[in-house]
Amino acid sequence: MSEPDAPIISSLLEATVDTLDLTPEQFERAVALYEDLGEWLVEYGIGDPDVYPQGSFRLGTVLRPNRDSGFDIDLVFLRPIAKTSVTQAELRAQAKELLDAYIAERGDLNGSPELEEKGRCWTLVYPDDAFHMDVVPVIPDDDGAPEAVLLSDRDLREWQHSNPIGYADWFWNVMGDTVAVARARLGEALAREVEDVPRWLVRTPLQRAVQLLKLHRDEFFADNPGEKPPSILITTLAGRAYGGDFDVYETYRKVAAGLTGAIEIRDGEWWVPNPAHEEENFADKWNTHEGRKAHFDAWVTQLLADVESWDRPDGIDAFADVVGQSLGEGPVRAAAATVAQRFAAAAAASSLSVTESGRVGTGSAIRPVRRHDFYGE
Repeated sequence: MSEPDAPIISSLLEATVDTLDLTPEQFERAVALYEDLGEWLVEYGIGDPDVYPQGSFRLGTVLRPNRDSGFDIDLVFLRPIAKTSVTQAELRAQAKELLDAYIAERGDLNGSPELEEKGRCWTLVYPDDAFHMDVVPVIPDDDGAPEAVLLSDRDLREWQHSNPIGYADWFWNVMGDTVAVARARLGEALAREVEDVPRWLVRTPLQRAVQLLKLHRDEFFADNPGEKPPSILITTLAGRAYGGDFDVYETYRKVAAGLTGAIEIRDGEWWVPNPAHEEENFADKWNTHEGRKAHFDAWVTQLLADVESWDRPDGIDAFADVVGQSLGEGPVRAAAATVAQRFAAAAAASSLSVTESGRVGTGSAIRPVRRHDFYGE
């Protein structure tokens, strides 16, 4: 495979994901709703509970709603009680009672959410915001790491093991020095000291690659969304395949090529273990839902073919044509216009430069948003 123009393709990929990052308004709305619900659950929950986020918000890989799907925040609702004192059904019922009371008292003030039950959580759906909040009731896992928890599951008899905090720590550690580099670069763009740049504003090449993989997945499964591989599975496989590259295109290309490298077979079953808790299998549905693994394999095959096709175009418009076929014409076309404007403006000013990540070095404005603790800060 011949190498495409890395600065152009990297700039185009970054700009594509930029168009799908949450707007400041969406971000602030999500933070406000999360904090309000969290405070309610802590105040009215029995036994000094704790509430904290997990998933894409904590990892920095959330995407703005596209097509007909919204974005979500996953909240862990930790009840510090022993497994012997509660059943899974009781834990779920108690969480539902609290959430029903929250909606009855505060729902009209916060978008009138509706409560839905899923396999391991209760979901508050905010119809006017293309947004939903998954609340996962858990208890401590006394046999696991200090942060390990036990999940209730409507469809399974046994408690399920997990460790959301440990997983987030693993993911941020995998990114290594790229976090510091991205933070320093952002501090320069914002004219701030590095220590004044919150980690949740940072976007590293691995975070961008995960967002791009999820975008490609959503396009591929647009007509069959029920078969989409879950984001946690993609994120884990991407993290396992990441080699420390600082360029978005190189990261995406190499992660795509190595995406299946961490898939295991244990006692005849497919396994992708949680890096923070070996007893949690992110590929468990492959063993219980016929065809789910075959759909994943078909997606990866198309993913590799699409990346391979990127060595042919010449120029921003040609890149946008071919990349748009796999990532969606709308966001890629918007990104191409942005990149072209940056190149033109920089060339006109005789100041064209490309950063280490392949971005055009003309800077961009970022509106600050208020503090929160999604990333443990």
